[in-house]
Amino acid sequence: MPYKDPKDRSRYRLKWRQEHKEKGLCLYCSSPALGGHVSCEKHLKANRISGLKHYAKCKMAFRCVVCGKPHGKPGYYCLCEKCLEKNRKYKKTKRDEWRKAGRCITCGRPLEPEADENYKSCSSCRTYGTTLIEREYEYSRYSIAMARKE
Repeated sequence: MPYKDPKDRSRYRLKWRQEHKEKGLCLYCSSPALGGHVSCEKHLKANRISGLKHYAKCKMAFRCVVCGKPHGKPGYYCLCEKCLEKNRKYKKTKRDEWRKAGRCITCGRPLEPEADENYKSCSSCRTYGTTLIEREYEYSRYSIAMARKE
């Protein structure tokens, strides 16, 4: 339906999205969404694959995976200086919030009183060694492998 005012269209879309979220419907096809998500299984998988392809293409072209600007730094970093700094601040804020709330600073899960006493991370994060850097490294390795397959 045509809108004379672009704000009217924006308001309609926001209302539509909110209604779908409340009803538990996929935002793409209106079928039932998976619990805790706003998409059905089909669209979650499609978005995941699309995201991995985008990440791998940007990484191989030395472009920031957030804004697309070239960063020219091969290796671990996939973000330009501006996005990297923004990301570091966000992660530090999250870790500080989790620490104050008595949660694992890596994944945000609640710490168990007996098992995690005197630790900042939960037992599963300590067992599997899933620090933030290692998880991002594994994700980038996987995304590059996925991009090369296609």
